[in-house]
Amino acid sequence: NWQDVSNQKSYGGSYKLTTQNGSFATFTFTGQSFSILYKGGPAFRKIDVYVDGLLVGTINEKGKTSTFQKRWGYPGTLTAGSHTLKLVFVTGSTSNNVSGSIDAVIVH
Repeated sequence: NWQDVSNQKSYGGSYKLTTQNGSFATFTFTGQSFSILYKGGPAFRKIDVYVDGLLVGTINEKGKTSTFQKRWGYPGTLTAGSHTLKLVFVTGSTSNNVSGSIDAVIVH
């Protein structure tokens, strides 16, 4: 349910976009922290962030203007080793005019 959208302002020249509530992306990484880059704007809503099955934060991607490479950083420190990151698009709207985005995941 995620589409590639090309735009030179995004990290690496493209980002992922969805309009379907509940759409998710899952990544496995090795590290103790991470940041998520995303595109924000008036039509964007929220992304729930799960690490190892636990909800650790919610990214509010809504903004007054269109922005690229917005950053959300994980506020804690994870134990050393492998972790699973799950990002879930959440909206109460039934309109296809709202979106969620993922531009990049940066592991620290």
